[in-house]
Order: sequence, then structure tokens, then C-alpha cells
Amino acid sequence: MQLTLSGRTAIITGGSLGLGQAMAQAFYQAGARVAIVARRENVLAETKAAIAATEAPIGARIEAFACDVADGGRSRACTTPWSPRSGRWISS
Repeated sequence: MQLTLSGRTAIITGGSLGLGQAMAQAFYQAGARVAIVARRENVLAETKAAIAATEAPIGARIEAFACDVADGGRSRACTTPWSPRSGRWISS
């Protein structure tokens, strides 16, 4: 059975490495709009490029936001285009 997430949105904190990166890639390859959030911009850029280079259905999208989710105001500001109303917060 293949999972389809077309039209769905996921915001994944800790998305630049390890489990977060694996989840982001799986969701992207299932057709989701994926936002990865982590503190280190350079690592995020590498992860975003690696995920975007993989095959995915039409409509899949990957974006990266550098911020520290421990700072609530800042984390809300950096992911405003990816409102939790349209997706799910996933913290790895």
C-alpha cells in the first residue's frame, strides 16, 4: 500500500538531520508540502537540496526555515506561510 499525502502540509521541527530528515523525505515523496525547521541554516539548505533532488509527485514541495523553536514568537513568525491549520506540527 502506498501512502498519498497530496494536498497535505507537514511542518517538521528538527527536520535537517536524522529522523526529521527521513520523515521530511518520506512525506515529500508521498506528495506533501513539507516545511523543515531547524537552527542551522547551512544544514537546512543541504537537506532541502537533497530532498528536492529526489523523485516526488506533482504538487510536492519542500521549504526550509531556520529558527529555534524554543523561541515561540520566532518559530511562529518563520513558519507563518505554513499555518498549523493546514498541516501538522511534527517534532523529531
